[in-house]
Amino acid sequence: MDQAQKTVGLEVYGKPISDYVELAEWPFIIAAGLIVLVYLISIWMEMSYYGLVVSLILLIQILIAAALAYWRGVLNHDTWPQIVSLAVLVGMLAGLISAVAALIRFGRLWMVFNLITEPIWSGLLAALISLLTLGFFALPAVLRPWAGKIKK
Repeated sequence: MDQAQKTVGLEVYGKPISDYVELAEWPFIIAAGLIVLVYLISIWMEMSYYGLVVSLILLIQILIAAALAYWRGVLNHDTWPQIVSLAVLVGMLAGLISAVAALIRFGRLWMVFNLITEPIWSGLLAALISLLTLGFFALPAVLRPWAGKIKK
């Protein structure tokens, strides 16, 4: 079996899945580092979960998704499905890190459900923020590859 036959099912929107993982590496590391830092500060300052922690985590996720969409969409001219897929991947991973850190930090039983729900909501938030960022900064540039394919 040659290499072309091996990778047929491993592509998402024209890119191999390994490219998405590689591109998501540094945004995820930055998001995870900032999220862990927020939880460490919450231990030091004895903040509650609903105090400043949730707001800061939300702000981190919004900024990472917007920066990722700007970086990939405006500066590198990826297509919008590729950008949204990458943002969802990073958002879901950041949500999982946040849910695990909250479970470790606060240890309440209901936070076990966050291990499922927070990655989903974080992925949806990242998709929405990336689409808004693309719409604001680069919609004409992102749609350019499909300009000839759209029937007038």
